[in-house]
Amino acid sequence: AVMCFSVFFLNIFIGVLSEVYAAEKARVALNFQKQKCGHCLAFLTRAQVLPGRLLSAHALPVVLLLTWAVMTANIVWRCLSTHSDNHQIFSFVVLVICQMVGLLVCYQDTDNRWSRPSRGHRLADKPRYLWMASPVEQLEPSASTSMEQQIQEMRGEVQVLKELIK
Repeated sequence: AVMCFSVFFLNIFIGVLSEVYAAEKARVALNFQKQKCGHCLAFLTRAQVLPGRLLSAHALPVVLLLTWAVMTANIVWRCLSTHSDNHQIFSFVVLVICQMVGLLVCYQDTDNRWSRPSRGHRLADKPRYLWMASPVEQLEPSASTSMEQQIQEMRGEVQVLKELIK
């Protein structure tokens, strides 16, 4: 009796999970696009808030490589070091500063592609849009689509006949 009871509830549990999985599988493309849109919104919102014209296009790779070198040296020094807690705090502060510099470098927009241009700039008054497109395969017309087309053609013929009778 216990085994039958367990098998019965296990089957119900598997059935419920299967239905939930099928429902989520049907919505996966929409949920994925919502996630991408959310990431784009977060990026563009940060680009509006963070200063985006601190460095020139030539200085960006230099600063990024320098930041990477300092972070790498800091991590290597931290792994090889056996010093006190003061050195740990110093290492943490250097790591945080390097992370902040790296974040700011990622949002530098020397061409005004995503940040708001300053007043008087040639792009200041132009509207900006974010388009998300994905290729879609053209489907064969279904039976209902061809029937609708035939109905439209018949209606057109009826209109022509009505005009001829008048």
